Amino acid sequence: MIARVYQVDPLVCTRCGQRMCIFAFVSDQHSISRILDHLGLFDRFACSSLDCALHKEGSMARYVDGFVIPMPKKNLPAYRRMARLGAKVWMEHGGLAYYECIGDDLSVKWGMGFARLARLKPGETAVFSWIVYKSRAHRDRVNARVMKDPRMNDPQMQKAMPFDPKRMAYGGFRVLVQG
Repeated sequence: MIARVYQVDPLVCTRCGQRMCIFAFVSDQHSISRILDHLGLFDRFACSSLDCALHKEGSMARYVDGFVIPMPKKNLPAYRRMARLGAKVWMEHGGLAYYECIGDDLSVKWGMGFARLARLKPGETAVFSWIVYKSRAHRDRVNARVMKDPRMNDPQMQKAMPFDPKRMAYGGFRVLVQG
């Protein structure tokens, strides 16, 4: 059909003119998305609809920016306003998901809990946040647009920061396992 519609035989090599053979089909959507991402073609060929099977399987969301922020409890209302704006801006510029979570059960029985990790002081809680992207390259493009957005550069907002940015932990993460 491709040969009829486009008058090009897809099984003829464009370099040498030799006939090619099909020896395998890749039909697994997760494998296809990984191949396209590895070739740097994912954003070009992947569906942008959140209803497509790739999104439903979760294979689209493969890069996450994560944050842990020590937050004075008295500043939670101001932070909530800031977080709502952040969610709106990041989603408008292409983020796939945006979460801001407030510590609820931080006294753990084993390991290092968030209270110790974030060196929480009396009257503080931890904010655990993450933003989901298709890939690291997608993250970089989204964040570049977000940083240019005038709503994020409002001097009043930056002046009234409800937490100490020097105590915030931040990093970009490739998704290892997704359920």
